Formats: sequence, C-alpha cells, structure tokens
Amino acid sequence: MPSSSPFRIPTIAHHSWRATYMNPGLLASGLAVAILTLLTKSILFPAFGMSPEKLPTDPFPALLSPASLFILLVLLLRAFASSQIFLLQAGDFFRRPDLLAPRARLTGGFLYVAADILLGSVFLGIPYFLLNVPLFGSETTRALSPLAISILLGALFFAIFSATIIKRLAVGYLLLSPLHLRSSLILSVRLFLRYRYFSMLTFLSVLFFAFLFTILENLVMLQYAFIGQHLAISGVFVYAVLLLANTLVSILTEVFWLNFFLALTNKSRKVVRPTPLLQKELGEAPLTPS
Repeated sequence: MPSSSPFRIPTIAHHSWRATYMNPGLLASGLAVAILTLLTKSILFPAFGMSPEKLPTDPFPALLSPASLFILLVLLLRAFASSQIFLLQAGDFFRRPDLLAPRARLTGGFLYVAADILLGSVFLGIPYFLLNVPLFGSETTRALSPLAISILLGALFFAIFSATIIKRLAVGYLLLSPLHLRSSLILSVRLFLRYRYFSMLTFLSVLFFAFLFTILENLVMLQYAFIGQHLAISGVFVYAVLLLANTLVSILTEVFWLNFFLALTNKSRKVVRPTPLLQKELGEAPLTPS
C-alpha cells in the first residue's frame, strides 16, 4: 500500500480516479449505481414535500405498497452494483483473477446484498421498536422524556454506527478471505472494538463527505430550478453533471471502505488473501492502523 494514509479523502479520490481510468468495468458499475441513485431520489423527492398531516402514522404497512417494493428493488440493484465496484477494485489490488470470474462476482454480489438487507432490517427494526415502547405514557416519567429521548437517540446513532462498521468489515472478510459468516462477524467485532476510535473518525469522515456532497447536489438542482427559467440551461446537461458526480462518488465510497478494511487488517499487495489476525496479534496491534 502507499506510504501516505489511505484515509485522507484526496488520497482516496486519487486512487479512485486511477482505478476508474485503468478499469473500465469499474466505471460501468459506478455508472449503474449513479443511475439507480438518481432514480431513487426522483421517486422519493415528492414525499419530502408532503405535510406532516398526510404522512401515515404507521409507515410500515406502506412499505408493502407497489411503489415501496419498486424502491426496494432499485435499492437492492444499487447494492449489487456497489458490490461489483468493491470486487473489481479488490481483484485489481490483490491481483486475483478468481475475484473477477463471473461466478465469484455473482456470489459476492449476493453476499453484499444480503448484508445490506440484514443491516437495513436492523435500521428499520430499532426505530419501530422505540416508537412503539410506551416509555413516556405515565405522568411520573413525563418530566424525564427529553432526557430519555436524547439518550435513546444517542444509543440509536451508536448502534447504527457500530453496525455499519462491523458490516463493512464482515463483508470484506466474506468476500476476500476463506472465513465463514460466524468467524467473519466475530473477528469484525473484535477489530471494531480494538480500533473503535479510528473507526469512529473514519465513519464521521464518510458521513461528513456524504453530507457535503448532498448539499452541493441540492444546490445544483435548486440553481437549475430557478436560474434555468431565465437562462438557456438544458435539463439534460444538469442531469449529466449529476450523473457524473454520483458515478465518481459511488466509486470513491467503495474504494474508501476497501482501504479501511485493508488498513485494519494491515494487508498489502504482497498478501493475496486477507487472513484473520490471531488473538495474540490483535492484542499486540497498535490502536492506530498503519
């Protein structure tokens, strides 16, 4: 791996650009992710303008509607396309032709999608459970409601943060090593606990980058909505710009998480398969990965 830290966003962007230039298949997968992402946003955008009175009190029955099932299908296809970016870049990094075989890419894509389904179920299940627990119904606990809500929101954020990091590590082991699900999860939890501060910084960096990109993307759409009425700005041009930006960001994100996995496992191009760290090696490993 390069001597510079792979967790600097300019370094990751440089790696993503090189990978995109040298591997046309990576660009094709990123383009597929971008198209599916914009399709999802175009479907969900009208829902953000709805008044609170029109929103359903129980949103879970609405998930079985045809529109929701179509969105779910699009999200699953997007996850599958993202898995191809991860596998193509990992195969190029380790010089492993077996990762680029159609059967391996199909199997790896299904594993990646299954991990996303499991994580999404956790994300949907926790808020639903919290919203249906009568914590604030009695008069004695009403005064503690703001504090209790703050604690629950903090615990929810930490659970989402932890599950996302563990899922990324487990996917890396499942796709790139001979470990099975149970061993991958156990080792991923150990790695997360060992490098919890480093993982937190990484997750917050990705979150900040995604938030910044979303703001810039919304600014582009707003400028087209207002300025485009007075200037000759084609909607096709604006869509092409958004498509290109989402393509590069989708590739950048997957390369970022691959570099995160490689850093925590201390692997380089000389190691073909990222084998698990022994318990003794994990205990003696530094708190900041090299």
